[in-house]
Amino acid sequence: GNAWLLFGERGEKTDLYYAGDIKGWQADGTLTKTDLVFSRDVAPKRYVQNLVAEQGDEVRRWIEGGASILVCGGLQMAAGVQDALVAILGQEKLDQMTQDGVYRRDIY
Repeated sequence: GNAWLLFGERGEKTDLYYAGDIKGWQADGTLTKTDLVFSRDVAPKRYVQNLVAEQGDEVRRWIEGGASILVCGGLQMAAGVQDALVAILGQEKLDQMTQDGVYRRDIY
């Protein structure tokens, strides 16, 4: 199926992990859509949670089409992503996705 990567780190030159893999996945169609954000490379700072909020309509369309959401990263980012998802989908929908195993988080 389709895959959309929203990736964030501090700086593109120092923190774009798996850059070669990501480019390969884009080229071979593994990744349908890719959004990258590097908080220290822009002013004002932007984060993954900003990408999620900005792409709210598209996030909703992907969810309505059966997408799963996997969040991996720090507590603050994960909380921001969750807040953005609640604003987009509503708490009830996000709770149902959690129960169904299609919203998963690996946070630290």
